[in-house]
Amino acid sequence: KRLEKVGQRRGFKYLHGWLEEKDPETARRIKPQDHVRIIRSVEVCLLAGKPVSELQASRNPLQNLFILKIGLNLPRAILYDRINRRVEEMFGAGLMEEVQRLLDQGYGPDCKGFEALGYRHAMKTLQGRLSREEATARMQMDTRRYAKRQMTWFRREKEVRWISAPGEDPSALDQLIKLVHEPRDAGI
Repeated sequence: KRLEKVGQRRGFKYLHGWLEEKDPETARRIKPQDHVRIIRSVEVCLLAGKPVSELQASRNPLQNLFILKIGLNLPRAILYDRINRRVEEMFGAGLMEEVQRLLDQGYGPDCKGFEALGYRHAMKTLQGRLSREEATARMQMDTRRYAKRQMTWFRREKEVRWISAPGEDPSALDQLIKLVHEPRDAGI
């Protein structure tokens, strides 16, 4: 919180400059607009007494592991229907009450967690800015958009092996077992 206040008071470019001075390698990898990573890197430097880049370089890489990245690829209509139902279930299971309890416990509406999908929609409803129906519809739309961005992101990862079935479908398990038992290149 102190570093956040310093960034707000003196500017995040100031914190990025401090990071450039103490850990130029890490500062090169972080954009000056990335406030979260700047704060985290400065925090690690201060607490560890060492630059983040030095800590990362001293890690021993995992060896002799086979990593299998698997993604579930549902038809969009099925995925969107599941998202819509899940959002309705979340509201029905007490999302509004959960957010109200957190507020009652002293967490302010500006708390970072309230920016998350669902929480921000419930917060707007509690503040009277959205009806429950509007919040449900917006949360469904925002979650569908988020799912689309995730799929775009994961499709760029060439190592992901895609299963075209819902996780609970027996055919998904069959596909998974085949992937696990597939011969692997020694270089992977």
